[in-house]
Amino acid sequence: MNEDPVQYSKSCQMQLSVATHFLDTYFNLLNVKNNATILVLGAGDASVTLEALLPRLPNFNKFVVSDKSKKMVDFARNRFHDEQIETVQMDILDHNKSFKGYFDHIFSFFCFNLIPQVK
Repeated sequence: MNEDPVQYSKSCQMQLSVATHFLDTYFNLLNVKNNATILVLGAGDASVTLEALLPRLPNFNKFVVSDKSKKMVDFARNRFHDEQIETVQMDILDHNKSFKGYFDHIFSFFCFNLIPQVK
């Protein structure tokens, strides 16, 4: 993955287009709870989160956006202007047991293909 957030933002239109199409087609089947606690894994520059996911969500209690890259997390943090949205650096391969059962919904777009060994 390109870890330069500015370059990534310029080249992520395909991901945004596919995620938008997916959400247009299937979001109504997800039964997203109102006032939910939500996690986004592998958010990159947060373009998909901001432009495709957030506009569809009902009110949420807490929203956590994560990525493995500190550069991406810092870039994404500067794009959010909502106190309910938290950005964290996190590798999804590190099993954080404190998160178990914490989130009502977990979203991830174009992240799992970057995992070297899926078990």
